Amino acid sequence: MQGLNDKVIVVAGGATGIGAATSKRLAEEGAKVVVGDINVEAAKATADAIDGRHLRFDITSEADCKALVELAVTEFGGLDGVFTVAADTSKETLGRDSESDLLTVPSMSGSGRWTSTSREPSS
Repeated sequence: MQGLNDKVIVVAGGATGIGAATSKRLAEEGAKVVVGDINVEAAKATADAIDGRHLRFDITSEADCKALVELAVTEFGGLDGVFTVAADTSKETLGRDSESDLLTVPSMSGSGRWTSTSREPSS
């Protein structure tokens, strides 16, 4: 089955785990995949395995979000979808959550998703 044949999909947080598995599955379905992740070596490995593209990407950076979309447009001619699993799971943040942090995280995550999907690429 090639249900996504020639669709262009960005996977934000696509270097490892669920993101990498999703990137591979999308490619199996015929999609052209751009893998964005803060772990650029793993992003490259995932992208190389599926004949995709990759970019070092931090979901909290508006410039990185724009660059990820622009890479999809430049390399594949457009953007049909975004799958976002990017998150800050560094040792500096895990296990150190305060009540204030827990109230901030949904706002930051929502903002990150909004930033990555609300920007139009420059022409």
